[in-house]
Amino acid sequence: MFAVKINDKKTVVMGLLLGALVTGISGTAQAVPIFGRQTGMECSACHTIFPQLTPFGREFKLGGYVIVSRLM
Repeated sequence: MFAVKINDKKTVVMGLLLGALVTGISGTAQAVPIFGRQTGMECSACHTIFPQLTPFGREFKLGGYVIVSRLM
């Protein structure tokens, strides 16, 4: 779509170095169990193997992340 033509090798090298620097100093990502804290439930109530959800997890997501009591 948008093509940017870079003729300056110095610009390319500086961009690659900046990208490597940012990647090198960034920390590891960690999950925050905010819904577990809010609901008092274990993560395994909604999750199996990432990114798969359990049937309850799918209902929780489709319901707007609110636990809804259903009358049967």
